[in-house]
Amino acid sequence: MEDYYEHLNIVDELAKIRAATMYLTDTAMLWWRRKKSEMERGTCSINNWEQFKFELKRQFYPQNIVNEARRYLRELKQTTSIREYVKQFTKLILQIPNMTSDDLLFYFMDGLQNWAKQELHRRQVKDVDEAITVAESLNDFRTDAT
Repeated sequence: MEDYYEHLNIVDELAKIRAATMYLTDTAMLWWRRKKSEMERGTCSINNWEQFKFELKRQFYPQNIVNEARRYLRELKQTTSIREYVKQFTKLILQIPNMTSDDLLFYFMDGLQNWAKQELHRRQVKDVDEAITVAESLNDFRTDAT
């Protein structure tokens, strides 16, 4: 949504909230209706975009998601195709804010099968973006967990 607002130069806080709520469905829409009702009664106040995001995350973003993602990342190993491994890796790192470039590269390389890891070392990849690009260009010679 923030990219959308930036692209259209939307800066009004209430306009941002109104636009975002148009995309809510199911449980999120019910949550918003309840919040609006509370705001009308004066028992709740959401006056700006940051408050809205905070309340939405507080309601729907699990408290331990970062720790769970870190645990899964630590245990992630390439057991199928490189493409599937990249997909799983990317999904996890998007849930973990503030990972350093070195940590990203380490975890990515660490989970690869040995043949792929050796090839990335041979090509002297310097960051995780380069590692992903090179890894995806490799043919999956083996998919056993070696």
